[in-house]
Amino acid sequence: MVACFLTSRLGCRLTCILGGIIAAGGYFVSLTSSNVYVLYVNLGVLPGIGLSLPMFVSIVCLNQYFVKLRPLVVAIALSGLGAGVFVFPVMTAYFLDTYGIKGTCLLLGGLALNIVWCGLIFRPVTTTLGEFPVLEDKSENEKSISCNRREENDTNTFSMVKTIVYLFTVFVQSVSFNIYQMFIVQFVAQAIPGLTPEQPAFVLSGSGITSIVGRLVIGGLCTLRPEMTIPVKAFALCLCGILSFAVTICKTYLTMFVTVCFQGLVIGGYGCLQYVVLVRLVGMKRFPRFMGLLLLQQGGGAIIGPPTAVWLRTVTKLREIPFFIAGACFVLSGISLIPLSLVGPRGNGTKLEHVQEVRKGQPSDAIATITKLHHDDYPFR
Repeated sequence: MVACFLTSRLGCRLTCILGGIIAAGGYFVSLTSSNVYVLYVNLGVLPGIGLSLPMFVSIVCLNQYFVKLRPLVVAIALSGLGAGVFVFPVMTAYFLDTYGIKGTCLLLGGLALNIVWCGLIFRPVTTTLGEFPVLEDKSENEKSISCNRREENDTNTFSMVKTIVYLFTVFVQSVSFNIYQMFIVQFVAQAIPGLTPEQPAFVLSGSGITSIVGRLVIGGLCTLRPEMTIPVKAFALCLCGILSFAVTICKTYLTMFVTVCFQGLVIGGYGCLQYVVLVRLVGMKRFPRFMGLLLLQQGGGAIIGPPTAVWLRTVTKLREIPFFIAGACFVLSGISLIPLSLVGPRGNGTKLEHVQEVRKGQPSDAIATITKLHHDDYPFR
């Protein structure tokens, strides 16, 4: 929500730069922390807020720049998350062993400052579309305007209902994902005896690599077939639920590794469609505001999911219970998307596409003049 507010006030470029400065500042200030509670803020809250800002504006910018290639481009960008899961734990451990906690904070702060240079390359989109004939009959114009407004109100109401349903699926999906990620390494270590300390962690790293592949494959597929975006995500979520249940019956390290890596591939696949589906539901103009709500649902799921799973595992004394919960939530979120796939949104959520459809159809009641992609739709500064 902070990112949404700042983007609407400052624009994407300044928000990204500010995020890099806040994240780097948090790491640098951590060097002077006097106790662990101050460290929670300096090393946890500040970098967390700072790093969330550039991620938010990057997704907004990509969705504004690309229409036809949107799923693939977003998938390529989000592949960095999978690379980060694989690289940063190893790199941070090396920094800690070599340079200590203070040296690590300095190095991470220096890396965060590179976000500032990335923010400087954001540029506004200025596109003007063609013009359509204007009807000369004033009464026909007024009738068309009234009809169009009624249709737009009905469409907006229906779109809002679909968006609320989608935000619910994101919340449930976040609950399941965070439970799965939190418990998988510990479960592998407990379920399969005789493993070295590195082997359970390597399972999660392997899933990070396969998630990159999943993003690229699913992103490319939905670029070729945009109408399959919501059905593919629904299927991927249901498959994640099945794989979460399957983890509990794996008895060897090989079967566990293959199952977790395959689930990482599927998670990467549905993850790259998260924001693409939202654009299709609410349109590009309202996307930044609703993306803030989407991220709020993700955060709520992250807060509620793991503690609930810990409590239930303590009560039932079953180590498999977190994966039963994660599997059920994955399946529930996938099933919740099925109605949206049956009455899915038409188009890519941009004025450009709407104008192209009108131009192609050349309707007799066309009253549009020139349609321009306004500066408000592209909040760069």
